Amino acid sequence: MSVLVAGRSWLAGRAPRERALVLAVAGAAALGLALLVAGAVRDDLAARRGRVEAAMRELARIRALAAEIAATPAAGDPVAAGSLLTRLETTADAVVGRQRIAGMAPVAGGRTAGGLREEGVTLRLAGASLDETVRLLHTLGEASPPLGVSRLDLQKHPDDGRRFDVVLEIRTLVRDTQPGVPR
Repeated sequence: MSVLVAGRSWLAGRAPRERALVLAVAGAAALGLALLVAGAVRDDLAARRGRVEAAMRELARIRALAAEIAATPAAGDPVAAGSLLTRLETTADAVVGRQRIAGMAPVAGGRTAGGLREEGVTLRLAGASLDETVRLLHTLGEASPPLGVSRLDLQKHPDDGRRFDVVLEIRTLVRDTQPGVPR
């Protein structure tokens, strides 16, 4: 005997007033369940709509940043005869500001064939925004000659999730002015 048949026979054995009451309670329970499901669906749709709107705002911000970068003329070498350290400091100061530069240190480089040697600098930025970091990377890539980033490390700032502590390692080949002197 199925549950449906058992339920019908049980309901048939009740008085008409009890049957009406049982059916009213069952209808109210079904209506309550339907309202509960509809509320959950509405909340889920609102949350998804919020995520989509946030993604659209982020996309608009990225497009605006890309347009700003595209409109910025390529940065020339600010100090043509300067060392990598000087060029990097001048560029970083112009793009992110001196207050963001937490430290700069030369990186040991090696000699290569053809009278060239590798020169490197590690740049640490404190509390830089993503926009500032992207602008700096773009400016370094557009420099003449380009300053290649060999390592990039981003860590969210512990106090502000929109800020990052950034470590950049820039390496380039330079003409060795003193080929016989080891560095």
